[in-house]
Amino acid sequence: MRSSPTPQIQRNKQRPIPEIAASTDASVKITRTTICSTGLHILKGDVPSCQAGRVLGQEGVGVVHEVGLSVTTFRRGERVLISCIMSFGKCMYCRRQMYSHCTGGGWILGNTNATR
Repeated sequence: MRSSPTPQIQRNKQRPIPEIAASTDASVKITRTTICSTGLHILKGDVPSCQAGRVLGQEGVGVVHEVGLSVTTFRRGERVLISCIMSFGKCMYCRRQMYSHCTGGGWILGNTNATR
């Protein structure tokens, strides 16, 4: 049973480019993305807390558009892969390849500017 109407699927919709707010920020022009099982539930209308207009796809590939002054590992124009799980590679969980449990990373949360 659906708890909310099925959202409309919009492909290739242009969004405003997020501004660099902190020196550690980067913005990426997304060229491809995936939708996981949570996204499929949202599309079916099974997640009433998901508001209309939400951009789905928490993992993607794209091209770096702009970087903050403190960003040294990425440059404008480079192709990048964005994972929904971040890790820093040194804790006990990272050494066991359990990256989603990383004590210094975890699930990505900083992609809210482009979702509305």
